[in-house]
Amino acid sequence: LFAYNFEKDCKKYRQAADVLTTMLNKFTSENKLWQLLRISCLAMFAGSNDDNAEFKEILNEFNDEERLQLLTATADNTQQIADKCKLKLLILRNYPLTITTHGKELVNTLEDALNNPKDDFYLMEFESLLACSVVPLILKSDRILFTDDTVEDIADDVVYLPTTSLYNWLELSIRYFLLKKQSGNGAVHYKDVIDTLVSVAVKANWTNYDKIEECLIPLLSGDVKGCWKRLQLLSETKGTKEEILYSYFVLLCYAAYHYNLNVTGVFEMEDSANLALSSASNTGYVLLQSIYEVPRFTEQSDDEDAFAKPKPPVSKPLFYPFLTVATECWKVLADPEYRSDFRRIRKRIHFEYYFTSLRVDMLIYEGEFDGAIKWINSHLSKTEFEEEEAPPSIIRFVLQLASCLMCSDKYKEGCRNILKFVTLYAPVNHLQSSSGTDIVINLSNDGNEGRCMKFIPYIESNLTKFCIEHLLHCLQRGVRKRIDDTAMGHLIVLSQYDWPTYSSHFDLVAENIVANGQFTYSSFFDYIINIDILEIFAHFNSAHGGENTKIRLSLLARTSSSTRTRTVTRGLNKGAKEEFRMAMERQILKWNECINEILQNFLTIEQGSILSCF
Repeated sequence: LFAYNFEKDCKKYRQAADVLTTMLNKFTSENKLWQLLRISCLAMFAGSNDDNAEFKEILNEFNDEERLQLLTATADNTQQIADKCKLKLLILRNYPLTITTHGKELVNTLEDALNNPKDDFYLMEFESLLACSVVPLILKSDRILFTDDTVEDIADDVVYLPTTSLYNWLELSIRYFLLKKQSGNGAVHYKDVIDTLVSVAVKANWTNYDKIEECLIPLLSGDVKGCWKRLQLLSETKGTKEEILYSYFVLLCYAAYHYNLNVTGVFEMEDSANLALSSASNTGYVLLQSIYEVPRFTEQSDDEDAFAKPKPPVSKPLFYPFLTVATECWKVLADPEYRSDFRRIRKRIHFEYYFTSLRVDMLIYEGEFDGAIKWINSHLSKTEFEEEEAPPSIIRFVLQLASCLMCSDKYKEGCRNILKFVTLYAPVNHLQSSSGTDIVINLSNDGNEGRCMKFIPYIESNLTKFCIEHLLHCLQRGVRKRIDDTAMGHLIVLSQYDWPTYSSHFDLVAENIVANGQFTYSSFFDYIINIDILEIFAHFNSAHGGENTKIRLSLLARTSSSTRTRTVTRGLNKGAKEEFRMAMERQILKWNECINEILQNFLTIEQGSILSCF
């Protein structure tokens, strides 16, 4: 080694080559020799300028056959898989004709390393070598062909491989390009995906191999609808099964990536359920089907189900086409002809959890609420988490589950999940008034008459607004089922949120109280601080209001010292009226307390009472 380094440093490359030949003949079992060659060859692979130039000069002193033998021996004496693959690739780059010998061996080595990783640190490197270097070389070579038929009279310089190998490499390349190879701004290199798919189409001799690139090229400008229309035309021709399967799968992945990036916050793949689900950020939107409509109060009407429908905006968000196209692609791939392969691809390259959030949104968009419920419950059952540390994606699922349950007329379970959502989400911040803008999508033109879904900003105030509205809606229904006044009392409490936005709910309750002539709610002074509401009840309790309407009010908590003998405030007992007056005065002094904190306590403490209303 000393003599070799001395000759090299003196730039006597012929002499250095002679010394190297002597070492290769006499010291083949010396690890230091192979370490020296490995470092020099890897520097050549990486294009390093340190020892690269001098080592190249030394190699030039050998003939082609000797250089090939030296590189092959160095690769064979390298134990680390990533380095061995790089050295084999170096051979292929310099000696393309050896692809029939080293090409398939190199791919098999990388596939084994990916399927049975011993060190996760090198996984990304293996994927990069396979997708960016090895597969492109093989696809460009005319010495490696693919067929599922038996071939006779095979030429010595040609290797035939099964078509399944080609599709295996394509799937692994898609995984790498779509989910790993991201630039600094997070853009995915779909040009690489399209190039690989087109090369596979040519190699596999697809019927429409010359049209694949034309169909997918709109993706480079973000035109998912244009791509979808071209693929629809392509699928009408008598093409091969694989060209439909993989073309639609690439479009689905593109739509999924950009939809998740803008909406759910899930855009990177992880290798376990928990990591994938927890990767969702607490930004973006959550797609929900709203059943809430603002009640319209009229003094002449006793119709508690009179509602004013919200007016959806004319324009749709820029990310909306990603959802619609992804849904249509999923329908195509879920066809019996492609379903098993579609499921296999997702599972093999770990796409199942990448599509989890998107699939829920697809089902909500389609109005398949029972399917969404089943999907969410399935994934929640597989995910372990502490309530105080629930990942954002889990919190999203709980709220979407509540929405779907209510759309399926399962109001009690829907409310149970809304209350669970409040428990999971609210500890971070207290409830606030709405500050973001919900995006309402009118689906009436799509054959869903009267149905509107909402993209709600993943902001605490907007999510809380949705919860309050739907609890109000369900409690409004519960009023007719309860023989006591619990549901009406809870309605009054919640109607204080963002007052007077939901004051119409209180108006309906007040009308019922007057019609019934009585009202009992022992938690009244625990949660109600709104001045307008207190004023109405003070009027109900006054001599004028009480005598004219004959309203019996029982609002004091049962722990009060006087409620054992005086629970009715109708002017019949001065002691009772005095106690009511003092309680009302104390309550008025609380008018400037944070109503959102009070509602948070209400939704936490009274969960059982709220659910009993259904």
